[in-house]
Amino acid sequence: MSDKPVKTGSGTTLGSSDLTLPFSKIAELTVSAACAAVKGAKKKRLADVRLFDLVIQDQPNQGIYFFFAPDGCTCLYVGKNSSMQFTERLGMHFAVADESWQNHFLKAYKEHHKQQSLTSALAHAGDCRLLLMPIMPTDDGLAAKAETFFRIFQEPLFNSLKSRRAQRARESIGADDRLLKAIDEIG
Repeated sequence: MSDKPVKTGSGTTLGSSDLTLPFSKIAELTVSAACAAVKGAKKKRLADVRLFDLVIQDQPNQGIYFFFAPDGCTCLYVGKNSSMQFTERLGMHFAVADESWQNHFLKAYKEHHKQQSLTSALAHAGDCRLLLMPIMPTDDGLAAKAETFFRIFQEPLFNSLKSRRAQRARESIGADDRLLKAIDEIG
């Protein structure tokens, strides 16, 4: 798959410039530059994401994803998608049934914002932002390692890793270390 954007029939350009930051674009960066790239990447407002946006991506349809606050800078949640399509996994986060078990983002959003129901939380979460980070499926285990790395270094409000292992990683990995080396070190 290429990293070049795709023009849709409606004239919308999708791909690396719209809601995606391919891992291949940051893999050789330093830890600080990679984290800055994620924070500074263009993100799409959840209420504006269409199923078609997720399906048409000319990227691997697996990897990690980030939910950001409406400001686009505050990371709320980092997740991985290694066994299904982004369309399948992301949809599960927005299930409004209390007994759903993979709607972690929505449940955390409801609790954090003290919403009365998951439906109410979903309505309010529409201004949050989404960023996809496609990772080639041939990079065995990289999605899980990258998710762990970003849960430590992006410090998402809803699912940051605060274990001793995470603390040791924060202390041992320097801002000028290469991202892939840091991810392997955590792995």
